[in-house]
Amino acid sequence: MIPMLIRIKIDSTEKRKNLWLPLFLLWPFIFLALLLCLPLILFFGIIMILVGKGMIFFRLWPALYDFICSFKGLLIDVKSEDSVVKISIT
Repeated sequence: MIPMLIRIKIDSTEKRKNLWLPLFLLWPFIFLALLLCLPLILFFGIIMILVGKGMIFFRLWPALYDFICSFKGLLIDVKSEDSVVKISIT
């Protein structure tokens, strides 16, 4: 499943901030852009088939989806002397 939310937590000696970035609001626009690019993608796919490398081109899309889905559960911790930044993707 694709990630739906990014949470950024910043702890410093002076301030503490929590940011919630909803990715589920971006996914419809990304899918719409891909849908609009679909004729161009299919055109290049047909050209790649004629050249002989079509399977590589069409294997790219499921691999790209798997790559995006693998971000779910990612946790990044960055620490310095006076602050801590935590980024989690859920």
